[in-house]
Amino acid sequence: MALDDADDFGADDSDEELDELSDDDSAVETFVAIAPLPGLGVIDSGAPCVSKPLVDGSLPSTVYLLVDREVELKGTPVKDFSELGAVAATEMEQQAIALFSNPRQAKRQCGRSQRVIKVPDSGVFGRTAPFILAQGISRIVLEGSLYAIPGA
Repeated sequence: MALDDADDFGADDSDEELDELSDDDSAVETFVAIAPLPGLGVIDSGAPCVSKPLVDGSLPSTVYLLVDREVELKGTPVKDFSELGAVAATEMEQQAIALFSNPRQAKRQCGRSQRVIKVPDSGVFGRTAPFILAQGISRIVLEGSLYAIPGA
């Protein structure tokens, strides 16, 4: 850009433009407040989340599991799973493991001391229920749903 064109950016032009903008009040819109309607947009229905029994076919065929590097299976209290919403009082202190249907979701939740394991047959949770219960884990969380391991 040449130095001769620098005169085009003078301060006197901006004053004229501001005066033109302030004279045009027809473009200003008026804010109108709308009162919210009762009963619409209720996020929580008030019913607490309770566990469903784990039966064949309730889980996807392939799931992904987070395991700790030192301890094979580590349970987490059900109350720590925020995606469940309100949880029944009887379920709060139960230990649960999180399962994921997508490896990308599992890797997002994976910590430094954890790794993602692919479980190609989700029926293994029903067959190994006594071992899982012996570890103190009685619930499974999958995509916002809570399942009770058989025998719990």
